[in-house]
Amino acid sequence: FNDHGIASFLQQAFDVAEASWKEVERLRPDLPDGYRNQARRWIMSGQPSKAEPFLKKVDEVAPKDPQRPYFWGLYFEKTEEFEQAEQAYLASLEVFPQDRDAWRRLGAVRYKLHKYEESLEAYLMALEIDPEDVESHKRRLDIYRQLGKEREAAEAQKAFEKYKLDEHAQEVARKFLLDHEAINEEAQPRHVHR
Repeated sequence: FNDHGIASFLQQAFDVAEASWKEVERLRPDLPDGYRNQARRWIMSGQPSKAEPFLKKVDEVAPKDPQRPYFWGLYFEKTEEFEQAEQAYLASLEVFPQDRDAWRRLGAVRYKLHKYEESLEAYLMALEIDPEDVESHKRRLDIYRQLGKEREAAEAQKAFEKYKLDEHAQEVARKFLLDHEAINEEAQPRHVHR
């Protein structure tokens, strides 16, 4: 049920995912998975206030759950409580120091707190983990410009241009999919095999 919920969530079938995770909650109320994933559903679908009771339930049943701080970070980021989000991501990174996404999110909340140098440090850590991470290159470009560091901004611009999505290729792919109905159907996140 948990894996089915995750697969459904990744296909943005939030209601299906929620039903699966409710079943996890029913079968194993002593585990954090069902609660944590229901919180994830509400955070990512833009209704973070509905996530809070599930996060509190994770706190109750598994206060040492290593994923707990990351999901609190997501919650605080969505509710624009950036100081709390920063602390939650830092706690998450103590457990998972190679989590590129946590470093990027930490960079984003620090940027919103106008901590530009610290934000840059977080994005540079993400790039140590994944040197081709387009988002981190874009954000460091923005920060260098904000700080008036033109030479560094030019370097970041080159990296961003190198790794960003090729818009022409996307246009060609879109045309190809429109011309090939069966392949287009397979490319959709949710589809039915007849």
